[in-house]
Amino acid sequence: IHAYLFGKYSQAKAMAESGWSICKSFPTWYGNIIVLFYHGLIALALARETTSNDTALSPLLQVANEAIQKIYTLSETAPQNYLHKYHLLQAELAFLKKQDQTAINHYDHAISLAEQYRYLNEEALACERALDFCMERYDVVFTPRYFKRACQVYQEWGALSKVTHVVERYGERIVAFENMSR
Repeated sequence: IHAYLFGKYSQAKAMAESGWSICKSFPTWYGNIIVLFYHGLIALALARETTSNDTALSPLLQVANEAIQKIYTLSETAPQNYLHKYHLLQAELAFLKKQDQTAINHYDHAISLAEQYRYLNEEALACERALDFCMERYDVVFTPRYFKRACQVYQEWGALSKVTHVVERYGERIVAFENMSR
């Protein structure tokens, strides 16, 4: 999880795959869902780094779609625990497919549901992923909003190293975006 949160996707993939093989030994353990969720996020992040002709894309999408399906199924019986995870995965898939309005709708649902059910860590993550999406799409209106919210929620969660990471990664560009919107 740590490697994913700090943008080290290849390292995160290797760790998730080894964690996944261990999780299969304990099929009812809640940690399996967390590994599944992050495995899906990692696959989607790596898929964005590949080209459409890359043979690596298909297995990554398979991993992501499996995570989306399983988490959706869980969200039908326990939406308070899983629906925000489902929406974040769907947002990342829409980001990959360049379905901008769908992506932003799913990001906002993920953020709202995570906030409602007090998943601070996943609310902050959804804000940061929405920030990354808006940065890539040069959205001068929403980028500063997601930046401020991600930093605020990471700080509320106590993840000060993530606040520093977000500020270092996006801070200068946020100032430029804010200047562009004036």
